[in-house]
Amino acid sequence: MENVETKLIEQYHSLQRYCHYLTRNRWDGDDLAQETFAKVLSSYKEYPTISMRLIQKIAFNRWMDIMRKRKREDLSEAMPELSDAKVSTFDGPFIIHEFLLKQLTPKQAVTFFLKEAFDYQNQEIAELLHLTEGAVKAIVHRYRNRLNKEKTEVDTPLIDCIWLDGEANKMAQLMDESIHRADPSILIRQLPSFRTLKTAITTSRSSFTHTPSCSLQSAA
Repeated sequence: MENVETKLIEQYHSLQRYCHYLTRNRWDGDDLAQETFAKVLSSYKEYPTISMRLIQKIAFNRWMDIMRKRKREDLSEAMPELSDAKVSTFDGPFIIHEFLLKQLTPKQAVTFFLKEAFDYQNQEIAELLHLTEGAVKAIVHRYRNRLNKEKTEVDTPLIDCIWLDGEANKMAQLMDESIHRADPSILIRQLPSFRTLKTAITTSRSSFTHTPSCSLQSAA
């Protein structure tokens, strides 16, 4: 019994750290961790063990729901003439696009998604993105620093000209579907088709700088 309790405490502390990264502040992170762990204990109490990948996935889904609700409330306040039906069209891909793909570089966004939502290891991500494990560790360090900044800073898009035409929307759709189906392979299978990622990887390994077309602003 003591080993089970110790394992649960360790998992809660890991979940809490993850939720702090996810929400970008301690208060929301603590609330999210408590909600998530309560749901896990309620829904999976009969399971002998519960993986951190599952716990993180539940937390990520819950946070996306919260962000979706907040965005709808903001839109309702800003444009009260919109009907509920119209506001409800701003769904998961919109939230991912606004809150993830605008704040991180393409490699950072994909790394964040695989590592934090589905608990992929650095080596696994390195193989998928054709990077070294050290490069992935550097990406993780940069996006965690980025997301730990004050909210007023993070709300400013990291960069305007970063996604090639239409690929930000496509990435958001794939991420949303992966979350909805709890299947990261939906996104992973399509990674080779993203010219943005290939450009970013090529640029990071070469001495020249490639300036992609500006599509993020028009897609937002």
